[in-house]
Amino acid sequence: MTRNKKIYVYVALSFIVIANYSLGTFFLPALPTIASYFNAPKYDAQLAYPFILLGSSFAYIYVGAMSDSCGAKKTLFLQLFLTFSSFLVCFLSGSMVVFLIGLFIQGLASYYTLILRYCKVQLDFDVVQLLSILAFIGTIFIPLNAMLSGYLAHHDWRYIFILWMIVAVICLILVCFLPTKSNVTYKDFSFVDYFKDLKFFITNLSFNRYLIAMVTIGSVNAIFYTLSPHIFIVDFGLSAKIYASYLFIPTAGLLVGYILTPVIKNRYGQSRCVLIGELFAIFSILSFVIVFYFNPSPVVFMGLIAMFMISYPMVTTNIYIQVMGINAALAGSGLSFISVGLNLLNGGVGFTAARQDGEQMGVLMLIILVVGFSCYHYLNSKRSSEN
Repeated sequence: MTRNKKIYVYVALSFIVIANYSLGTFFLPALPTIASYFNAPKYDAQLAYPFILLGSSFAYIYVGAMSDSCGAKKTLFLQLFLTFSSFLVCFLSGSMVVFLIGLFIQGLASYYTLILRYCKVQLDFDVVQLLSILAFIGTIFIPLNAMLSGYLAHHDWRYIFILWMIVAVICLILVCFLPTKSNVTYKDFSFVDYFKDLKFFITNLSFNRYLIAMVTIGSVNAIFYTLSPHIFIVDFGLSAKIYASYLFIPTAGLLVGYILTPVIKNRYGQSRCVLIGELFAIFSILSFVIVFYFNPSPVVFMGLIAMFMISYPMVTTNIYIQVMGINAALAGSGLSFISVGLNLLNGGVGFTAARQDGEQMGVLMLIILVVGFSCYHYLNSKRSSEN
């Protein structure tokens, strides 16, 4: 690959990843405004993030199979078209129900595993290093895009979705010119093979163990994004712009995690990196439960969540790579199947959390972490005894 092509790939993937990382979060500062516009109750507004997770779970039912048979680039183009459609539905919505349908389509347009698949199959770069760089870039823009939405919401919340329709069109154009290898072969899609692959993964002990780890760490993330807009904007009485600015704090924690993950992985290996992430996640949420009870302030809230965010990439980045290693020929399907389970279960957690008040947030997070990681290690010990 020529130097110019490499530069284009980095620029294009960076822009696409920036858009992907902000999906589901860029509009959060405007949620109370949107709910007020539609005269919708608090519970309906808090369903926004769970609806995106639910849509994502349906997306990955077909995304993996399509990428294995058609290639990641073509499937990515389809998903970005759905992304544009979701923004259009939200822009044209006349009720909270239609708006939530638009968010469901936004979830249905999920495409992060396609970026993983494209990088692994089409590029000769170090995948882990490239993904760490892209994740770092994408993470920086999460609070920036949320802050921009907070400013736009003061004028008209629909401006937010006009902007993101433009972003989707740019992403579609960038995907068209992504380079692909000519010697890559794809297998024809078959329902028989699809269900055969599904059976292979759901009966694979390693896959189920990885799924439990991802759901455990992801559920805490889902609870945070489900409840935090109402807690900050309504309970704390802060503006959308200030809430968006506070998102820089957990984002900083996430960035630290992305920096530390490859360092810890190279020094101690993937398994120990995941273990360190687990222990740090439990410690941070336990601290959240105790400290926030005695000092319930926005800075303390976000600071303790930032501690948890450091652990997030230590678990997720390594687990994604391990899933692709279960069966290299079915890497796309493996990523998709784990994403189906991840987003479906996290969506269920989000629907449950949406009915809760902020006071129960920390305890719910802690219970999920302790139970989830205990199950993960039980399956790990079972696999070791079988070997």
